[in-house]
Amino acid sequence: MQRTTHEKAQVQAILPRQLSVQADVYDRFRCLNPPEFMGSTDLAVAEELIKSLGSIFSYLHMEYADKVTCAIFLLIKHARIWWESAKVALPARPLAWDTFKSTFYNKYFSKDVRAKKASDFLNLKQGTMSMTEYIQQFKAGVQYVPYIAQNDTSKGEHFMQGLFSEIKRDVRMSKVVTYGEIVEISLMAEHDEQDIDKDRKQRKQQYFQRIQGTGQVKKTDRNVLDQRNPVAGSPSM
Repeated sequence: MQRTTHEKAQVQAILPRQLSVQADVYDRFRCLNPPEFMGSTDLAVAEELIKSLGSIFSYLHMEYADKVTCAIFLLIKHARIWWESAKVALPARPLAWDTFKSTFYNKYFSKDVRAKKASDFLNLKQGTMSMTEYIQQFKAGVQYVPYIAQNDTSKGEHFMQGLFSEIKRDVRMSKVVTYGEIVEISLMAEHDEQDIDKDRKQRKQQYFQRIQGTGQVKKTDRNVLDQRNPVAGSPSM
């Protein structure tokens, strides 16, 4: 009996602290002025809500369980009516953030739009993008392909497939496994490749400056210089 009473006292002491922490989280969330959403057929409006929430959650380092609660807080008018009906068919709480986003997209993104977004993501390549830009594009697109987004291994493999060949090589050699590790190694590999390219250019420039300064240019060196400057390398008339 004493033990039960003691346990109750502990719970009663913990609950106010938990409620205080949650209240603090929501207060900080509201102070960032997140946009309300009343329901819209405009894709850009719906997409902006999710992007804004993603930025806020990242900034606040928000716990996973608090994300859905904060998102629901922003639903007003038609969106609130929709949510009250939609949540009945969802799993019991606590509701996962990915589940909320999937339900939200099914409502406010047409099938054609989602199919196009998914296709763009599946064909995503780094191309001329920096690693930071590629990561942003990847994060924006993966949410339209749940079977990849919800599997860390598939997510990491698909991310790696779109990388520059040199960076992809470095990532594979590192033998990392998780998506987070692959992203981190990719950023480091890009920095290393940039340093290597910079050093290579500097050595090449120093080499030509040296041989031009001494006037001792070998035939093979002259051929290289002539290719770089055909006018200067052509015989005078």
